[in-house]
Amino acid sequence: MQKLESDTDIEFDRYGDISFLGNDISFLFTDKDYLYQNVVDRIITNFNDYFLYPDYGANLSFFIGSTTNAALEQDIIRSIKKSLTIDNFLTPESIDIATMIDFDSILIKIQIGGDIFGISERIIINSVFNTSSGLFYVTN
Repeated sequence: MQKLESDTDIEFDRYGDISFLGNDISFLFTDKDYLYQNVVDRIITNFNDYFLYPDYGANLSFFIGSTTNAALEQDIIRSIKKSLTIDNFLTPESIDIATMIDFDSILIKIQIGGDIFGISERIIINSVFNTSSGLFYVTN
């Protein structure tokens, strides 16, 4: 079983902005919240979004303008898995990704879990990638 190297972290909303609770910055305290936030951050991040880590993220914006087909589905799955495993943050075995084409969009369901980082329940993240607009939203 992997050990999560987490500490208290600033919480981000679904758009990657800092979350506030009243007038105070909101913080994450549980391993599950920390894991969820880091997975979502990697999915929504594009290359060069982070100065110190230019290759960080799934870089899904790269696929805007592509034709919606099975090859694009597989490219998106590979990009998401690579963003979650490239630095050994997660293992490939702990990630399940299901996709479905819906006209010019690809529906994406990502499940993280099993007994990872001491978290027994699976984390589920749903998102929609549109070939003209990019990633619409990421939510559980």
